[in-house]
Amino acid sequence: MRRLLVLLVGCGLAVAAADRALAAADCVARPTPKCLLADAEAAAMSLTDDVTALPNLAFIGWTQAMTGDVEAALDTLRVGDLRAIGAGPGLLVSYHASMAGVRAVLKDEAKARAEIEDALRRLEAAEEDSRGYALADAAYAQALLGDGAAAAGNNARAIALAGRSSSGAFLLAYVGWNQAFAGDGEGARATIRQALETLNAADSSDAWLVQWTLGYAAIGQAAAGDAAAAATRERLRQYMTRAGANDDQVEAWMMLAWSYAQSGERAQAAAIMAEQLANAYRTRDLSVKATALTCAAFALVSPLPIKR
Repeated sequence: MRRLLVLLVGCGLAVAAADRALAAADCVARPTPKCLLADAEAAAMSLTDDVTALPNLAFIGWTQAMTGDVEAALDTLRVGDLRAIGAGPGLLVSYHASMAGVRAVLKDEAKARAEIEDALRRLEAAEEDSRGYALADAAYAQALLGDGAAAAGNNARAIALAGRSSSGAFLLAYVGWNQAFAGDGEGARATIRQALETLNAADSSDAWLVQWTLGYAAIGQAAAGDAAAAATRERLRQYMTRAGANDDQVEAWMMLAWSYAQSGERAQAAAIMAEQLANAYRTRDLSVKATALTCAAFALVSPLPIKR
């Protein structure tokens, strides 16, 4: 009897795995934002490390909100809130700041303001780099809520922290990216220029820093309507081509696709998706998979209209 139960459980697991594989193959062949984000969320929920799981859940929730899938965004918020129970104070700073942006997109002003207040109250509990990202996220939410002066102040604080960080180029690109999607095109263009200048003086062998800075810069420039996005995309493409194909590039390729789509160059975005989406599904790094699939979902729905 026991042997039969083991056999039945094993068969059930095998069937479930086969169903997941078929669903993934279908999403590679006929990708939709919904299937990509569902698979991204499944990857994020499977992460055992809250440090990578919570930012991915926040990113997925924001994408769902931006693409109009309100119910899915609310579900992701609930999952994130449950996952955040017991998280350390430093991690909660970043989580509440990023979730404030999701709440603001969903037009839940009271909860967005509560998230901002929670993040800023805990700010000193976070490491210096994390403080910069939290300030940028809080500023994005404040801008959407109409608190322009507060947003400008927190962006200035984040930019100042970037000057003291070894990954300051990416923090600057992240601030500019947030400014672009909050509708501050002029501020975004200036901050991203500063990010690229900072990157020029950084260690070019740091693949993560180069790829993520150029990826976010290219998306932010596209969202800000900056013609310089074309040069940034080409710089990123050449960097990855010189480095040779590897699993560490899949997120950056999807960022590149998103930037092309946001600039209205949908054919270029589609070509990257056709070449790289299967790689995103194949990677064993669940955080990479979650981020890449979320960026891919954005590439499908962009260009998104941005109020300036």
